[in-house]
Amino acid sequence: MATAIDARALYELTDEDLAAVYDELPEISLLENESEREKVAGVWASFLKASDYPRIEDAPAFPGLPRYNLAGHTRQVVLGSVFLGDSLKQFWEVDYDREALIAAALTHDASKLVEMQGPNGDKTEIGEALLHAQLAGVRCLEFGLSPKVAYLVSYHPFTPPHIHLVPKYNEFVLLSWADLGAADPVFFHENKPTHLDFAKRFFTLE
Repeated sequence: MATAIDARALYELTDEDLAAVYDELPEISLLENESEREKVAGVWASFLKASDYPRIEDAPAFPGLPRYNLAGHTRQVVLGSVFLGDSLKQFWEVDYDREALIAAALTHDASKLVEMQGPNGDKTEIGEALLHAQLAGVRCLEFGLSPKVAYLVSYHPFTPPHIHLVPKYNEFVLLSWADLGAADPVFFHENKPTHLDFAKRFFTLE
């Protein structure tokens, strides 16, 4: 497996590439470990290098809804995840892995930069070939993020009501509900089915 340094060299990332990611995703600063911050920025920068989108904010967060950009959605999911984790600890003294949760929340949708194209988020060849976030999970490992983070990223799309997955980590529960909590109000506002609607209960993998 490539190390973080190898991955940065492999994808020919410069300091300017990483700085552009820090600029769009200031919540990276919530990570306490500087090395983890660089790994997260590297994941995003590597996808940007291969993307048709010049910036993260140029990509839609949701196909068919170009008003809502990927940078904004990512930042909302990070803040929602931290709020859920901190309130869990505040009220019930249930601890959580803050660094892993934040790293996963930051990178959970990074591969959308190469899974989608155009303002409406049409699927690319990669988006047609691979299930969402599988490439992002592998990329996290390439840059030296933990297998736990890779698990959270890789499996975050597989949540109720679509698929009932037994979580391996509490952080998976926190990230899943933070992601749905960020997406579903947008879907409701745009008159799209939410994850509470029957229309969302079944889907087909093609």
